[in-house]
Amino acid sequence: MDTASGGRELRITRRKALKLVGATGLGSTLAASGLHLLPAVARAAATPAKPFAGQTVRIMFIGNPFWDAVKKMAPAFEERTGIKLAIETMGFSVLLQRLDLELATGGGDYDITQMVQILIGRTVKAGWATDLMPFIKRDQLDLADFVPGTIKPFSHEGGLYALPWMPDAMAVVYRKDLFEKAGVSKFPETFDELMAIAPKIHTRDTVFFVCENTWHWIWPLFLQSYGGNFFVDPPDDLTPTFSTPQAVASAEFLVEMVTKYGLPNAVNIDIPGSQAAFQQGKAAVHLGGLGVIGLATDKSKSLVADRITFAHVPKGLAGWFPQLAMHGYMIPAGSKQKEAAWEAIKWLTSNEVETAMVKEIGKVAQSRYSILRDLALKQQFTWGGADVAKILQESMYRPGAGYMAYRMVPPFRPVGARIIVAFGEMITRQRSVKEALEALQRDAVGILTQAGYPPRR
Repeated sequence: MDTASGGRELRITRRKALKLVGATGLGSTLAASGLHLLPAVARAAATPAKPFAGQTVRIMFIGNPFWDAVKKMAPAFEERTGIKLAIETMGFSVLLQRLDLELATGGGDYDITQMVQILIGRTVKAGWATDLMPFIKRDQLDLADFVPGTIKPFSHEGGLYALPWMPDAMAVVYRKDLFEKAGVSKFPETFDELMAIAPKIHTRDTVFFVCENTWHWIWPLFLQSYGGNFFVDPPDDLTPTFSTPQAVASAEFLVEMVTKYGLPNAVNIDIPGSQAAFQQGKAAVHLGGLGVIGLATDKSKSLVADRITFAHVPKGLAGWFPQLAMHGYMIPAGSKQKEAAWEAIKWLTSNEVETAMVKEIGKVAQSRYSILRDLALKQQFTWGGADVAKILQESMYRPGAGYMAYRMVPPFRPVGARIIVAFGEMITRQRSVKEALEALQRDAVGILTQAGYPPRR
């Protein structure tokens, strides 16, 4: 150690300590007693107490390998801040029910919960989420480091009500080996090309196509690519448009792909089920958000990790419409530990945590430029010759055109639930596509009217 500089540092510390002792009225007592406690006082002054010692931040989120990894890192975070993280995870349907109860009652049982994109409009309008902008401005958090498409869904009238956790930009992961075996050199750019190659690759043991059964998330890719939409002009005109020729044609395509070239139980395959099917080698193509399909790169769980690559979703006659479903960290308005919760969110969205997630669990669904452009992580973002970071960024930019507005309207959730019912009817052949969509149209009008958004025409 530099003795001279060390001496100066010690003298400064002593002065501070003397002021501290004088201010507390202990100076004369110490002098009279002959005790020399200045070094101990100096050490106490130089080592600030953990700012949130003894506080527990309760977190409620969908189950994901991300949270298993966070639990391993949490002790170091607690050592620095004093904050203990109590993480509770569950399936998506259970999460939605629990969120409804927690937010609507304002119970304050949780300090950080998942902001689900289909609930953003309702949550913000009802005042159930804390505006994070005052914290962001105070702590000078660099919002410019976040890809704009991952921030925009959480913004409303100058406020920001969540920071991104998982940018589920839609893409495909596919078996490069099976495509090459069938003589297909690259992933199709159009839906017609996709249907044309399906019989060349599909077998009983390895089906061509798998996706999750969240049809209000999967169908819009096809619907909008065919020129359709959920509503006439969301959020201004929510007149439903589920029975248009474009809607029928797009649904017919998706139903044929699922029933003819998918798994027999396609109607029951949820997110974990679609992941498992692809990772176990039961499907050649997995369509979904990168936050879901990206886990196929996890060599500890995926039997095909060394035979896969990624690509953009195909396009239709109306254009290219990769969907974006943003999930974020929000602080419920009822939380009684907002400062500690904010400290935890800063850490969870930090480069420290996200870099670890890329390395440990292959989390390619990222929202920060500093991670996506990190040359040291380039290998983790490259699979089968595909630059996944580039696919993600390009897909996240596209929704800036405004076509994701249908997903942000307050009554989206009940409408989305009715879409799932309609596709169940179509896939199981209880109704024809046209009949199921006509029934969906009628019921959607009733749902929207009851929610206070009557059709304009």
